[in-house]
Amino acid sequence: MQIKSATAEEYISKIPDDRKEAMTKLRNEVLKNLPKGFQETCSYGMFGYVVPHSIFPEGYHCDPLQPLPFAGMASQKNFIAFYHMGIYSDPKLLDWFLKEYPKHTDAKLDMGKSCIRFKKPEKIPFKLFGELMSKMSVQDWINKYQAAREEHAKKAVKKASKKSCQKKITQAMVTYLSMLRGINVGGKKVPMAELREVYEALKYKNVRTYIQSGNVLFDTRATDEQALSATLEKKITARFGFEVPVVIRTEKELAAVLKKNPFLKEENLQEDKLYITFLAEIPSKELLEKIKVPDGSSDQFVIAGKEVYLYCPGGYGETKLSNSFFERKLKVKATTRNWRTSNELLKMMTS
Repeated sequence: MQIKSATAEEYISKIPDDRKEAMTKLRNEVLKNLPKGFQETCSYGMFGYVVPHSIFPEGYHCDPLQPLPFAGMASQKNFIAFYHMGIYSDPKLLDWFLKEYPKHTDAKLDMGKSCIRFKKPEKIPFKLFGELMSKMSVQDWINKYQAAREEHAKKAVKKASKKSCQKKITQAMVTYLSMLRGINVGGKKVPMAELREVYEALKYKNVRTYIQSGNVLFDTRATDEQALSATLEKKITARFGFEVPVVIRTEKELAAVLKKNPFLKEENLQEDKLYITFLAEIPSKELLEKIKVPDGSSDQFVIAGKEVYLYCPGGYGETKLSNSFFERKLKVKATTRNWRTSNELLKMMTS
């Protein structure tokens, strides 16, 4: 039974009255024994205790935007549940808990892999749960979590043949280009060395930058471009104190974009007047049908998928076809690179 709430206090205020006292007492016992570094938070329709991104930037592997979960408690339909992932990962801790449990309560143990259930709140062994929480530090939990992930990966590799395994590993790492919009102009100063540190803290590999306008290349096994953008935007905001839209492209996507530029077929073309506006997503059909070049402008554009090809005879500094123009008209995030920069970025990705 999920309950939407921003704090543990709000969560407890919304559960049945006959459970409020027990949940409050259980929470207080946990907080009294909670090792340094864990944070109380609300997620997944309950409240619990996590390792924050400031300590473990990778986050939870199921959803890297979420911090690494450790323990939690919830008021379910027919019982109060206490979740402790440390018990699941540490056989010695589980053995200790099983031996101690009957010393603190006469209630029959109702337990899954990491969930302990109580239908009668008065039977909860509060001090036992407090002691349980004290037995695993933040670093202990991170070590257990990473070891479990590594063991899972090893088992997955063993199940595959050597040939398919090698193919999978070769294909796993993807090179991405992330383009930041509007940095190092208008007061939004972002040193490239510090920007690389943000990516490296997320465990991305082969991080490198090109010029000062916010072009960062990196390798990762992640495949969800929207999730990557969201993670980077969140971390960049936390590091520099202001929001920066981030648009992602793979090497294959960028190569296709450059190859399909419709203006390259025109005669007497000035390549230094070519630009590409990269969109975060494909605009709606309704908005695409409405957009047109502003009156009095000699500039041209062609929209294809998530790209806007621009030809600006007077240069980009004089055009009305700015990032803001397309964001306003198409309702998507946008960032622009000139033709030379776009080609240099592809060279870096393929080298």
